[in-house]
Amino acid sequence: MISKPLFKQSVKANALVWALVTFATCFMLAVIIIVIGNSEGSVIRSAMVDAFTDDYVEAQISGNAMTYYRITDTALDTYGQQKSGLDAVLAAAGEDGYAQLTAAYDMLTGMGQPDDAARATIAQQSGVDRVYVDALVDYYLANGSDLSDEAVSEYVLNGVADGVYEQLTDAYGEETAAEARAMMTDAIGKYLAQPDADADEFAAAYISEMLGQSMPAVLAEQGLTYTAEEVQSVAAGAIDDFRGRLLLDPDLDADALIAE
Repeated sequence: MISKPLFKQSVKANALVWALVTFATCFMLAVIIIVIGNSEGSVIRSAMVDAFTDDYVEAQISGNAMTYYRITDTALDTYGQQKSGLDAVLAAAGEDGYAQLTAAYDMLTGMGQPDDAARATIAQQSGVDRVYVDALVDYYLANGSDLSDEAVSEYVLNGVADGVYEQLTDAYGEETAAEARAMMTDAIGKYLAQPDADADEFAAAYISEMLGQSMPAVLAEQGLTYTAEEVQSVAAGAIDDFRGRLLLDPDLDADALIAE
């Protein structure tokens, strides 16, 4: 139990000391607050701004890395499928069959038949499926009688790049679509120069390196300094995570992962 009379007596006896201690404590706290506000506070604020900036930049790099990786990986797979398909059609027709079919097309169109009607006539008279006739005629109109592997590869490459351009034009505009088309042309060309390369691994490495080369200059225009190695590291990590999650659960929505 506390003795109230003793407590009151102690308060009266030590009132001055307690007042001085309280004043000194408040004074010291005020000095500390002022010092922190004028010095360390600015450091803290700068650190917080830097942290938020880094998070924002890393999010932009990661989003671009996953988006372009997905486009590149899909383009490489599409190229492989279309190249194999066209090779099979040309092989089935043979040089003589190709020459006869294209000569018939030239004769019919030269007689005034429209393109579509000429194709339909060839399919009907030859018994060749219209899909294969269209594939052969389309190639003929682009490359003539050149059936070399280089010509076929370039034809398919341009078709895939054009497909990327058309797909992205409506969503991102012509400038971005044209840049993506040029990038796909470059990516497929470099991929073909490495016959033993895995498409997924190549796409991951290609996009990481490409962003490491291009994004520092873009960020510098916004007053942000990031090295090629820093950008490439963030991009590679984002792509690895993206690939890993899709491998674990192929049913995941890739667009949702990128947005996340």
